[in-house]
Amino acid sequence: MAAVLALGLVSAGCVSPKGDTVGDRRIAAQQMRADALAVLFGAMPEMRNELARAPGYGVFSGASTQTVFMSSGQGWGIIRDNATGKDTYMSALKLGGGLGVGISDVRAVVVFTDRQTMLGVLDHGLAATGKADAAAKSGTSGDARAMVITLPGMNIYRFTRNGAMLGGAIEGVKVWKDEELN
Repeated sequence: MAAVLALGLVSAGCVSPKGDTVGDRRIAAQQMRADALAVLFGAMPEMRNELARAPGYGVFSGASTQTVFMSSGQGWGIIRDNATGKDTYMSALKLGGGLGVGISDVRAVVVFTDRQTMLGVLDHGLAATGKADAAAKSGTSGDARAMVITLPGMNIYRFTRNGAMLGGAIEGVKVWKDEELN
C-alpha cells in the first residue's frame, strides 16, 4: 500500500499540461486531446459523428489513485463548444471512497448531450460519478477498456492510458476553468 501511495504522490505532477510557457501548455493540451480522440475513434469510429452532433465535448487527462478505501485524482483538459468553436482549458480534482487499489493515467472524453449541461459544467463544474475499474496498461501492451458513464446531459468515455487499477468507488469531481491558460 505504501508503494501505491508513493506512486500516487509522484503522479500528482500530471495536474497540468507540460510546457515552459502558457503557449507551450496550450499546445500540449491540444495534443493530448488529439491523441485521446484518436484512441477513442480507433476503438469506436461512430464517436466522430456523435462528437460532431453534440453541443460540445471535453477531453481530460488525469492521474488516478486508489488506496484500499480512498480514491483521488487530479487532471486537466479542454472543453470545446461546438456552436462557437471556443476551447476552454480546465483543471479537475476528484475524491471518493470505495474498495480497490492501483494507480492509472486516464483519459476521459465527455460528450455533452445538451447545451445547458455543458454551460453548467463550465460555470459550476460539479459532477458526481461512480466507477469500476479493471485495467492494466503499459505502453502498447496490456489491456485497457473504455468505460461509459451516463449522467444527465452527458456521456463520459473513460479509458486507461498507463497503469493498473482494480476497484470501484463513488467519487465527486470538481472541474474549474484554468485561469492561466484561458
